[in-house]
Amino acid sequence: VVALIRKLKVGEKIETTLSIESVLTDVFCTVGAFTVIKILLSGEVSMGAALGSVGTAFGLGGLVGLGFGIAWLILLEKLKGKPNAYMLTLAMLLLTYVVTSNLGGNGAVSALFFGLVIGNSRPIGRLFKFRSTVSIDDNVRNFHCQISFLVRDFFFVFTGLLFNVSSLTSIFFGILLTLIFLGTRLVAVKISAFKSELRNHELLMTVMFPRGLAAAVLASLPLTMLGSKYQIFSEIAFIVIFATIIVCTIGVVMLKKRENTRSATKYHIQSTQNY
Repeated sequence: VVALIRKLKVGEKIETTLSIESVLTDVFCTVGAFTVIKILLSGEVSMGAALGSVGTAFGLGGLVGLGFGIAWLILLEKLKGKPNAYMLTLAMLLLTYVVTSNLGGNGAVSALFFGLVIGNSRPIGRLFKFRSTVSIDDNVRNFHCQISFLVRDFFFVFTGLLFNVSSLTSIFFGILLTLIFLGTRLVAVKISAFKSELRNHELLMTVMFPRGLAAAVLASLPLTMLGSKYQIFSEIAFIVIFATIIVCTIGVVMLKKRENTRSATKYHIQSTQNY
C-alpha cells in the first residue's frame, strides 16, 4: 500500500493517513491472529484472557522492541561506516523477536518498535538525551527492498500452493469476506472523511485495502500451528488477497482515468478561454 500511494503522488496528508493505517492494520492483524490461535490451543474462551493476551503482546512487545532498539542505536554509532553493519542490525532484530516471543510477548510488535527506533534515530536520540547520527542510506534501502521482495514472494507462492482450485467453499467465503471488507471500509471512509479535506479522496481511501505480506504470512499459521484440518483458512486468505488486489487495481485505474478526464477538460477550458 505504501509503495503504491507514493507512486500515485497524492497529497501528503492522504499519504500519511493511508500509510499509518496500513501499518496499524498489519499490527492488529498479527496480534489478533496470534491471540485467537493461543485461545484455540488453550481451549479457554474468555474475554478477559483475550484482552490480557492483547495487552501483553503490545505492552511487552513494545517495551522489548524499544529497549533493544535504543541499545542497538547507541551501538550503531560505533559501528557507523563499518562493513556488515546492516546485517548485524538484522541479526539484532531477529534476537529481539526471539527474546520477546520467549518472554510471552508478540515478536512482530517488538520488531515494529525496533524498526521505528532505528528509522527515527535522531528524534529518538534527542528524546533520550544522546547524540545519534545514524541514517538509512539508499544502499540500505535498496537491500532492504530486495529482502522484502524475496520474503513477500516466498509467502505468496506458499499460500498459492496451499490453495485448492476445486474448493468452491473457499472461493465463496473469500469473495464474501472481500465484499464485507469493501462495504465496511466504504462506511468507515464516509464517516472519517465527513466534513474533511479527505473527502476528495474517498474513492482512493475506499479501494486502498489490498491484503499483502502480513495476510499471506498469517494465512499459514492455522495450518502450521493447529493442523491440516484448518487448511481452509489458508485457502480463504488466498482468495481474499487475490480479490482485494483486483478491487484495488480497478479502483486505481478508475481514479487515474477520472483525473486524466478532469485534466483534459481543464486544459480544454483554458485553451478555449485563451483563444
